[in-house]
Amino acid sequence: MPLRSVLIRLGWSDSEVKVFTALLENGPMQGKDLALKADVPKPHVYGVLAQLKTRGAIKETGKRPLIFAAQNPRVVINSGVDQVKADADEILLAAETAWETAMEKKMPNLDIAWTLHGLSGFVTEFTRISEGAKKSIYIVDRDLQWLGRRHKETLIRLKKSGEVKILSSHDYESALSQLHEEKVEIKVSNALKCAFCIVDDRSLLIRLGSSDIAVYFQDEFVADALKASFSRMFEDAEKLPVNEIVS
Repeated sequence: MPLRSVLIRLGWSDSEVKVFTALLENGPMQGKDLALKADVPKPHVYGVLAQLKTRGAIKETGKRPLIFAAQNPRVVINSGVDQVKADADEILLAAETAWETAMEKKMPNLDIAWTLHGLSGFVTEFTRISEGAKKSIYIVDRDLQWLGRRHKETLIRLKKSGEVKILSSHDYESALSQLHEEKVEIKVSNALKCAFCIVDDRSLLIRLGSSDIAVYFQDEFVADALKASFSRMFEDAEKLPVNEIVS
């Protein structure tokens, strides 16, 4: 992704991007020369420089005239990302609190099955329920391309105080090596025809056939039945071959 696109996504104005990239490409210079290089009107360029100083993106030296230079772009972008994350965390905390309050108020004790569309919908819901897990997670899915680093860290943390079992296909032996090294119970089979997750013996996330649709609901009776099915499949599956694991 071009630097310009990254800076725009971080909330920079078009003029800020022009001035900063002009300094990156041409080195230190005076404001009047920078206005020409960046194609920004001279009366406007000093206001843009003031904004960039506030961002910590440039430095200056001299008195009359001042000489401006760009800061290391890696440091600038990392700082911007950190600020966006801090702002997002604050916003998300308020939004999540409002969401939880609304859910509890509008739908108390209702038996609801939520329909999730696309792989992203499935992954988002799995992330939510797995990070809230207290005692167990069971996963069966022949295609675990969606299982990311964040999920693996969650599973490893839970394994220290609870139970985590994964059943997948031989295609994902190498991808599961980190979890295997952390003593997560993993088995493989190429005969899997279903995909579901059971969290804390109550929450269920089920992918429907080969479609991009999944359902999420809570039901201890159904969870017990699916857990029994999982146990049978897990018993019949093969252990992850230690000699084939790729670190």
